[in-house]
Amino acid sequence: MELSSISKGIFYLDANVFIYALEAHPEFIGQVTALFEVIAATGSTSVTNELTLAECLVKPFEKQDVGSQMQYEQHISPSEALLVILVSRQILKDAAQLRAFFKNKCRIPSI
Repeated sequence: MELSSISKGIFYLDANVFIYALEAHPEFIGQVTALFEVIAATGSTSVTNELTLAECLVKPFEKQDVGSQMQYEQHISPSEALLVILVSRQILKDAAQLRAFFKNKCRIPSI
């Protein structure tokens, strides 16, 4: 899918997007940067949830990298550019049901 063909919408950003962006992962930084540019250019909404922060903080905690911890906390916080959804037990159950239902039924196109 060409990023230039994407119109305004809602983009869910999982932990990997933040990790690739903040760690400047050489294989994916171009794609992640392009994604952020499309989101900004189209006035789209970015959404993630608090579980994303937990996933992103594992390595910084292992390495005792306080700078990276602070960077992730700053970037994965509610703002005009990002909606951070609270994770409730019901959301976790709904996610498990969706995963079970759609397992191997669909593939997300690569960017």
